[in-house]
Amino acid sequence: MRGRRWIALLVSVLAPIGGAFGPSPNEGGSGSLAAQFGSGSPDLVVEELTADPAEPEPDETVELVAVIANRGRGPVYEPFSVVFEVNGELIATVPITSRPRRNARVEVRTRWVAVEGVHRVTVRADAFQDVAETDEQNNRAEIDLVVQRRQGARTLTLELYRAVAAGLGRAGEALQVPPNEDLLQLFEDLRSASRSAQEAFEGGADRLERVPLQLPTRLQGEEQLRMGEEIASLYRAFAASFAQANEGLERLNLQLLTSAFERIRADLGTLATYALEGISLRGLEPSLELMDQALERARELQQAAEGGGEGGEGNSEEIDTSAVVEELLDVLARIGQAWEIVAEDFVQSGSAQQAQFLTREGTPLERLRPRETLVISAPHAVRMTLEIFDEAGRRLFQARTEANSLLWQGTDSVGAPLPPGRYFYRLEVLDRSGHTRVELGQIFLSE
Repeated sequence: MRGRRWIALLVSVLAPIGGAFGPSPNEGGSGSLAAQFGSGSPDLVVEELTADPAEPEPDETVELVAVIANRGRGPVYEPFSVVFEVNGELIATVPITSRPRRNARVEVRTRWVAVEGVHRVTVRADAFQDVAETDEQNNRAEIDLVVQRRQGARTLTLELYRAVAAGLGRAGEALQVPPNEDLLQLFEDLRSASRSAQEAFEGGADRLERVPLQLPTRLQGEEQLRMGEEIASLYRAFAASFAQANEGLERLNLQLLTSAFERIRADLGTLATYALEGISLRGLEPSLELMDQALERARELQQAAEGGGEGGEGNSEEIDTSAVVEELLDVLARIGQAWEIVAEDFVQSGSAQQAQFLTREGTPLERLRPRETLVISAPHAVRMTLEIFDEAGRRLFQARTEANSLLWQGTDSVGAPLPPGRYFYRLEVLDRSGHTRVELGQIFLSE
């Protein structure tokens, strides 16, 4: 009866506290929260504070992301708030109701419309001191954010690669739960991993959906942007599946966990068939077999929870549920590692094929003024076509060369200098292998 006893222990410990995760009425014995999760007070720490984009322009929407960790020796029993401030002024208060366990992390997001200048961004966890902590002085983090008009050139195609990699890589990192002899803690770590993977995919989808908004409507129909929308849709599906997995674990409804893993497996198979401007995600195929193993482990847990499934109660006696949980976490960690590798390779491959924007002297472009010469060079190109558009999507300039570089001097098609401001480029490159790729981006003409 080893499998059912273990499930029963989970029910006895977690069911009374349900989704609220308050203290258990059972304060003694192996089923108590103190015994299973460690005694002592929590300690909420802001591990990381980031801004995306890291170098925003005025009026651009910035996503602020804070990672809150509980580094204390006990769980958080009370809901608390995370506060975001810019230059000392409140911009958001985010309530946290998940009550992170020991060593758990919570990712908190908000958005801010950038204003030109240098700004101090501050985040404070447990801003109103709702949680009794071992250290009340380490709940704060700050970053400086410089908001200014960009100069030179910026590739938005590379932003797509980075957005895909960010969602996949961060989800992969979340799935790598470290070993722990406390099996109930492992169970909670699995819930935390599901939540973090959900947030990672949601963040990746958000980034993908923001890229087209930085281009004129005329360029928003490009194939790479359509593919970005499809990947964003898949990322939303992944996020929903991991949310369902977390719900199944929270409610001890392991049928929900199994169903979520089935959907993740199906969506992962679809994602592995996608490519962005010739850079494929086929590297995800080996993780499909690992996902099959994770799905098998989830079904074994469901069988144990239901008393043996079709085989009856006697069948559950053969299931070592503790071992199944450990095996599941090991498989998920290997999936996470595989996803991180694919994400890193994907963005590196995408970066390697992006065009270079240089001065006539061959140095990287930092600022472009009207009538100055911009050299655009693409690796392995045998033909290049450059188009320049204004904010309204009107094509102002077009040039073509049967070489691996071309020149632009900040003029329109009749040679008149363009006024300072932001322009958009579409660069079509035919390489030696006969593959045609498109790069989209922005060019800034300075005074």
